[in-house]
Amino acid sequence: MTIIAMSAAGLFFMSGCVKRMPAATTNDKETVVSKDEFVKKFSGQNMAVAKQHAVARAPVLLPGDEISIGIYDKLPVSQDKRLEMKRIGDDGAIFILPAKEIFIGGLTITEAEKTIEKKLSEFIVSPFCEISITKRAFEPRVYVFGEVGKNGVEPLKEGDRLLDALSNANGCGSNAYRRSIKIIRINEQTVSMISINLYDIMNQGKVDKNILMQDQDIVFVPRRFYTNFQEIMQIVSQLVPWYYFVKNYTF
Repeated sequence: MTIIAMSAAGLFFMSGCVKRMPAATTNDKETVVSKDEFVKKFSGQNMAVAKQHAVARAPVLLPGDEISIGIYDKLPVSQDKRLEMKRIGDDGAIFILPAKEIFIGGLTITEAEKTIEKKLSEFIVSPFCEISITKRAFEPRVYVFGEVGKNGVEPLKEGDRLLDALSNANGCGSNAYRRSIKIIRINEQTVSMISINLYDIMNQGKVDKNILMQDQDIVFVPRRFYTNFQEIMQIVSQLVPWYYFVKNYTF
């Protein structure tokens, strides 16, 4: 990213929500913990779902996967088959009539087939289901939460940096504490939390602080100056989707 492009991205998400302030002197910091310690900070429904599905076994279906579903009615009497082409939603669900929503995210193909058959058996006599994956959703992602215009998961393009991730999330909110933007990053054996002073980039032109994003990075924009790692984990744990853990951990 060129300095001009970086500045344009910065102006986009900073405009309209920033008062002129002096450059801060907060130093960047990095906290490093083991993956086990990182996971222990999380609790609640997301973690329960992740632990249920993310085990050492066959690959599981993830949001964004495109699948082909062959459904046979009234077996073994009839060989009538209908073919459904579906994309698994961000919540792990697909929509199949007459059953409507069926949640298969985090399941293996075999488990998903049995789940669909069970759901359809309420409407169809002896249904039989065959699933094949037509396209895997392996596109890189960044998770952006906190005081931004749009919380959620953003696609990560090659060369995207911190300002790009914030711009894709519709920029910082008026209550954002820009002196300590948090980036939580998975490494081989550890998880690190990097604190970035946004004013160093915007006011002092320190483009090296506009760091390159990596797949599965979590960007958290706090409302106030969070320094306690556990406090940040408690907040982020309520926001990160369950499939973050399905993709990154084996329980």
